[in-house]
Amino acid sequence: CPDGKFKNGGSCIEGCPAGTFPIPPSEYYECDASCATCSGPGPNQCKTCRADGDYVLGNGHCNVVCPAGKYKGLQGDCLACNSACATCDGSATTCTSCAPGQSLSGSTCACPNSQYRNAVGDCSTCDSSCTACAESPSTCSACAFGFSLSGSSCQPCVDGSYPSAPGVCSTCGSGCTACVGSASQCTSCALGYAFDATTSSCTPCPEGTYGSSAGVCATCPTGTKSQNGGCVPCPAGTYGSNPGVCSACDSLCATCDGAGPNKCKPCPNPYCRYCSDSDPNVCISCSAGSLSPSPGVCICPANRYYTGTACAACNSRCATCAGGSSTSCLSCFPGMSFVQNGPASTTGSCQCPSNQFFTGSGCADCHPTCKTCSASGSSSCLTCDPPFQVKGGICGCPDGQYRNGNICSPCSPHCTTCDGPEYNQCLTCPDGGPPNSLNSCDRGGSPPPRRKRNYAIGGSCGSCHGSCATCSGPASTDCLSCAPPSKLTADGQCADSCPPRTTPDTSGSACVNCDASCASCSGTSSDECTSCSLDATLCGGKCVPGPLCPSPRPSPDRRAYRSGECPRGLTPCAVPGRSFRSWECVDTRNDLESCGGCSFSGLNKAETTGQDCTALPGVADVSCLHGRCTVMKCMPGYDIHHNRTQCVESPRWLHLEARMTDGGL
Repeated sequence: CPDGKFKNGGSCIEGCPAGTFPIPPSEYYECDASCATCSGPGPNQCKTCRADGDYVLGNGHCNVVCPAGKYKGLQGDCLACNSACATCDGSATTCTSCAPGQSLSGSTCACPNSQYRNAVGDCSTCDSSCTACAESPSTCSACAFGFSLSGSSCQPCVDGSYPSAPGVCSTCGSGCTACVGSASQCTSCALGYAFDATTSSCTPCPEGTYGSSAGVCATCPTGTKSQNGGCVPCPAGTYGSNPGVCSACDSLCATCDGAGPNKCKPCPNPYCRYCSDSDPNVCISCSAGSLSPSPGVCICPANRYYTGTACAACNSRCATCAGGSSTSCLSCFPGMSFVQNGPASTTGSCQCPSNQFFTGSGCADCHPTCKTCSASGSSSCLTCDPPFQVKGGICGCPDGQYRNGNICSPCSPHCTTCDGPEYNQCLTCPDGGPPNSLNSCDRGGSPPPRRKRNYAIGGSCGSCHGSCATCSGPASTDCLSCAPPSKLTADGQCADSCPPRTTPDTSGSACVNCDASCASCSGTSSDECTSCSLDATLCGGKCVPGPLCPSPRPSPDRRAYRSGECPRGLTPCAVPGRSFRSWECVDTRNDLESCGGCSFSGLNKAETTGQDCTALPGVADVSCLHGRCTVMKCMPGYDIHHNRTQCVESPRWLHLEARMTDGGL
């Protein structure tokens, strides 16, 4: 190149390029990397330093001097310090001074209390509940006053606690739901505690009161006492003497409604006559007519109901009942339908279908000639299909007509009633007398032999059985009426006397069923029995289940008295099954179980002067009259003694037993 120009590739340029120095005549070389211009290639031959770095020229050298916020890296360049550092040395996090608001601890810059370093390295404020946190405002490691640490969050002090130090919640005293400053400085109380504003304390509600609202105690009602913060009924053996106060009953009472032996309550089970001192629900003895299916329990049998003083038999149509009438049934025998007394009633009546009758334990079909009936047989009809009418329990034609198949046809004008259209088929005559031997109402001449009665069959007449006066067919069980003195039975036969469990009707021409409770009877009602089945006893015309008639006088309402406190006319007798020297007042002139005196007098048997009439051997019906057991009836195998005070074994029965023992029977 000519003088003054330098070779640059394949061309000549004016002057050397930046960062080089000339070597005459036309060559140039690179300066040191730290130099902008130089006089030679060495690092100490710099004339000026690079503008793109933190360089300072000194003695031909370009030295790196990093500004605040940067440090000199391994390559000699300046790198930025961590944002927390104002200045650093050797690394971005080796702080030598800190950014405003942060403090230097060693070579680390930390955020002040209640702040944390965020993702960009700045200090952010913690949640107000935290005094120290990290990573987020609510990731706490220490809590403010009024808060406690739960995991990594600060929760307010709960009810029943108070802040005793920053981050510490302490429990309030017993009964306090809120307190301040200390456990004993209550501001509100729990239910069952009373607040004392003078001492700022909570005290339990006193005996006989309960917590009606928080911090307020009210008195329990009479008949109750306080327990577990509420009011409960007075326990057995006590009574409510005052509001909230239960006092002990007299020692003779299991339960009571006041002080003294005359305030004892009856047993809670109405079937109990006496109940246990220790547990009133346990019966010691039962009321008359009730059962004891398990020890200590008294109930009425399934087919009986409780009258208030004893168990009585249900109506014969009821399987179970709430009273003695036929409309007091609770359930029925199989085959019967329950007819409710009303939409809201639990009781009703038990009825058989219209073409059936009640047998005493269920329903059975009526005789085919009856529409409805009271028993089996053709003579027990209650209603008939038209045109037939009920006459003496039989479905027949009106007077002046006779049954002709399923219709009624006129009798001969000579007859009042008849069994056919001819003049000699009369049953009764206009003059009120019976037909003659020709079955005619003609009173003259000698009658030929009596003709047989007939019945209609198709378009002709068939002969009745010889025992029938009129009939519906040829069999002996098809009779519709009988010639006196025979009587028509329920199964359509003519018999000299009525079969068992039946009795002649009011006309004497037919047999009607006894009440289901009777074995034999003189009428159809339940109080016209003349004998009973083996499991029942005849009492005043009625059959009563069991071996004994009920007492004509109910047992007195007995309560425990002291020996000297019985009303005038009553005798103090010891109570069986009760503690020794527990007494009841008894009318020994009429009481069945203590007749003539006490039949139980505790441990001193010498005091026992009376009799338990119901315990006399062989007695079926007995009364206590003027202090003396008077026998009304004895069981089979016994006879009434001539003085009527006992039943003695019958000589006839003893003789029969002897014959059976000797093989005579």
